[in-house]
Amino acid sequence: MVFSDVSFREVVDWGKLPVLLETGKFKVKVRNIYAGKAKVYALGLDGARRYPVPVQYTGDSLELEIDTGTMPGGPSIYFEIVAD
Repeated sequence: MVFSDVSFREVVDWGKLPVLLETGKFKVKVRNIYAGKAKVYALGLDGARRYPVPVQYTGDSLELEIDTGTMPGGPSIYFEIVAD
């Protein structure tokens, strides 16, 4: 991937497939008054929702544990948290 400048805001060249990603495991806890209504989605490189990510709700928090190496269809580097 090549960007127009050091701000990394504009992509000039997306590169070639397949995209090579380093996988990893992480835990996230988000506190918010809408946490109980929130859903999390793994996103594709195009920003489209790929599938929902399992979430645990605790009071005013949502917690998720993700291993990007075991995701269906390959790793995702983008996630969306949305309260419907």
